[in-house]
Amino acid sequence: MPPPGVQPPPRVSTPSSPRAASPRARTSCRASSSSPAASPRPRPSSPPAASPRTRPSSASRSSSPPRPSTSPLMRKVRTGNALERSPGSPVRSSESWSAGERRPASRHTSPLTPRHKKSSRQLRAELESVIHNSVKMHERALLAEAIVSGALEEVGGAAASARKAMGDNPRAFARAEYKPVIEALTNMAEQTERAELGVKTTLAEVQNVRQLMAAIIEDLREHHKARETALAMVGENAMLPPDLDLDDANTQACLSIAAEREDVTRAVCTRALKLVRSVRSDLELRRSRMHMAMRTARAKMDRQTQRPGSFGNSEKRDTNPASRKLATTPESIR
Repeated sequence: MPPPGVQPPPRVSTPSSPRAASPRARTSCRASSSSPAASPRPRPSSPPAASPRTRPSSASRSSSPPRPSTSPLMRKVRTGNALERSPGSPVRSSESWSAGERRPASRHTSPLTPRHKKSSRQLRAELESVIHNSVKMHERALLAEAIVSGALEEVGGAAASARKAMGDNPRAFARAEYKPVIEALTNMAEQTERAELGVKTTLAEVQNVRQLMAAIIEDLREHHKARETALAMVGENAMLPPDLDLDDANTQACLSIAAEREDVTRAVCTRALKLVRSVRSDLELRRSRMHMAMRTARAKMDRQTQRPGSFGNSEKRDTNPASRKLATTPESIR
């Protein structure tokens, strides 16, 4: 008991706990529950004590260590740091970077899968081989073009020479002795003009396939450069540039077109060389026939100009009286 004149300290009651409730409150609660028309059990006016699952009070919240912020910016930074720390982590998602910001190169990820690396190496080797063969075929097309151009000049010169020879001395070629020469020159001019048209057409074909080979060689070199760049950046563990095209279907299509154009160029060059050989052999045949006709006409003219017994107009002096030219009058025959 406290001394007289001193009031005892008030007792703190916790109505939330049933044990801490006063006897009067418990008696009133029992009475209210025993009566049939009593109202439902009233809830305590004060808030209940904090359970382990409820949110801690402000005092406990202030005493606990600060929790890291969960803002989008902090999540972005934390995600980026975690990705940079883990060697086998995947590439950063597109949500962490804006559309205009370029993603940095990762030092631990590879831009190509092992299958793509193998295919890139195989395609690079195949591209090198096809480029080498295409360059050789382009050089062959250049050589064929030069040969056909030379044959065209030769055939055109022969046709012009034949026409010029027939028009220089028309009176001499009008004689009967020069008839074989005229026929040989006419045939030579006609054949060479016809061959000139064929050689011009073949020359245009050779030039066309040569230009196509030059264009496909440039495309092959671009594909080879792309593969070289990709494999070099894989070796450096760097990311591929965004404008680098590594579509295997396009490379395979380019290789197929290159093989087809190589076959076409080979066929055109072979046909052009055969045509040149045929034209030149026919030209030599016409020339030989023309020379034979001219030699025959010259020999015939020489035989006609030789007169036995007449001195001064023959190549050989005939001194045999028996072979001299005799008079054809009857009086001279005895």
